[in-house]
Amino acid sequence: MLVVIGGQCRKVGKTSVLTGLIRATPQARWTAVKISHHALQGCAPTGNRPGCLLVEETALTHTDSGRYLEAGAVRSYWLRTRPGGLREAVSALRPILEAGPNSILESDGIVEFLDPDLYLVVLDFSLDNVKQTTLRHLRRADACVVIARAGALPVTEHLLGMTLEAKPRYPVTPPGFFSRELADFVRGRLTA
Repeated sequence: MLVVIGGQCRKVGKTSVLTGLIRATPQARWTAVKISHHALQGCAPTGNRPGCLLVEETALTHTDSGRYLEAGAVRSYWLRTRPGGLREAVSALRPILEAGPNSILESDGIVEFLDPDLYLVVLDFSLDNVKQTTLRHLRRADACVVIARAGALPVTEHLLGMTLEAKPRYPVTPPGFFSRELADFVRGRLTA
C-alpha cells in the first residue's frame, strides 16, 4: 500500500501526522520517505539519478527521516531533488517502494507521478497560505487532516472552496497531531 501525506504549506504538521500514523500502525512495517524539492545545496548525486539524492536514514536523528525511524518505520529515506526534478527522481524511488509491503511518503508533488492508495492532506485553517501543488491535487485527496487550534478562525477554508465539501475530515491537535479516528481510517484502508 502506498500512502502519501501532503500539506497546505511548510511547517503545517505533515511530519507529525506521518509519525503518529507510523506509531499507530506498527503492523504495517512502513518504509517512510521524506521528499524535499529544493536545491541540493552542495550534495552531489550518488549515481541514483542526475538531479536527485536518495539517502537511507540509519540513525535516530532530529531530521524528519530520523523521526520516522524513531516512530517505528522499518526503513526510512530522504529524497532530495532540484526544483522540477521530481519526475526523474521517481525512477530512483520505485525500487524502494516495491521492496516493502507498505510505504508512506511525505510530499504533495509526488501525486503527479505516482497514484497512491491513500492520499491525506494536512490543513490548518488558521493559516492563509496554500502551496500551488496542494491546490492542484486537493481533489484527489481521500481525506483531510485538519489541525484544530483553540480560537482559530477558518481563514484558509475559503481559499480551498468547494474542493473540501465531500472530503472526510479528521481533526488533530498539537503537539500530538494525531487522533484515534484518523488511525482507524488508515487501518481500515490497510486491511481493505
